[in-house]
Amino acid sequence: MMLKTNSLGIAIWSVLLSAAPVGAQVSAPRESAQVELGPLALYPTVQLLNAGVDDNVFNDGNAPQRDNTLTVESRVLAVLRLGSNELLFRVGSNYVWFQEFSSERSNNPGYALRFNLSASRFKPFIGAEYNRTSERRGPEIDTRARRTERVALTGLGFDLTPRTALVASLRLDETDYDDGEAFRGVALDEELNRSGRGADAGMRYAITPLTSMTVTAGYEEQIFKQSHLRDLKRYVVGPTFEFSPEAAIRGRASAVFELFRPEDPALAETKGIAYQAAVSWTLYGRTTFDFEAGRNISYSYQDTEPYYLLTDVRLIVNQPLAGRVELYGGADWEHMAYKWRPGSTAGEPDRVDTAGAIGGGIGVQVGRGFRVRVGVDKMRRRSIVDPLQSFDRTRILTQVTMGS
Repeated sequence: MMLKTNSLGIAIWSVLLSAAPVGAQVSAPRESAQVELGPLALYPTVQLLNAGVDDNVFNDGNAPQRDNTLTVESRVLAVLRLGSNELLFRVGSNYVWFQEFSSERSNNPGYALRFNLSASRFKPFIGAEYNRTSERRGPEIDTRARRTERVALTGLGFDLTPRTALVASLRLDETDYDDGEAFRGVALDEELNRSGRGADAGMRYAITPLTSMTVTAGYEEQIFKQSHLRDLKRYVVGPTFEFSPEAAIRGRASAVFELFRPEDPALAETKGIAYQAAVSWTLYGRTTFDFEAGRNISYSYQDTEPYYLLTDVRLIVNQPLAGRVELYGGADWEHMAYKWRPGSTAGEPDRVDTAGAIGGGIGVQVGRGFRVRVGVDKMRRRSIVDPLQSFDRTRILTQVTMGS
């Protein structure tokens, strides 16, 4: 999972080299569009995010700096239906503003395109995504480093029966940091600029009208353009379960057996289980639970410890009160284990960093597609090996959402 702030105002870090990477996965919402022009449906959204006070702008444990901040995010999803075919295009941008620290301000545009074809039982697709962003990449790099991310994806499905289909996909991705972007003396473009490719194939089976299972085998390769110490290959096989929005449990969950193979012979090959889950459910038609969890291997900016195993768990609870008012709260926990060190000896203990966040607040559903929330979140990170990466952070935040 990458650094992100969820809609509840809790800072969540998630950076995973996913066992089944996802990119250009634009999909049409099930609800009706705000604007319909014949076969064209438009879903616009405007959000005021993270408006409030951040008491540790740079995640610095020694000399925290306070500032007022806000993020304005706007996006439009266009869905054009051409018979049984579908063309989707999403364009958006978020502007991050800080009152005093102008160096932290940024404008982050993003674009995504996907074309879904349907020719009887044969259903190919093609997609692409482009992001220009300064958002923190993950739990390690506490700087807003400017970079460009590109993804291209193609694949197909072939229906064998009404409940069974063959599926396959191919993915290409690339990340390039701007010249001069650095963190703690490390030039990020030299260490982390990379290109990747991956493929997977398998079979999907509709267990029920609301639940499907896909079993796939996949391959991924990452090549770092200047720092080949981090080059890697990954082989996975396992199931993914998808639950319809109409089901009692909604979302997606996967668990795969993974063979992680660094190209550098000084780094150990690893076999194990990787998983990702993002599901939600509602009790008694009122209380909603959103649960996310992940376990996978990501790459580090440090040459001495080029990879780490990241385990993340997050739970958010929404409780409606009287009228349109609701309470929300949640917690996030992350565990980073650095198990790969060139020249390390058997029995040498792993470096372990931990990070957690708790938060909550109150929200008001003003009208359809119009919501206001005010809350507080507190984050804490600890590293017993590197005290410079230990810090506390508290934010008082407001969020306003208009649109889908």
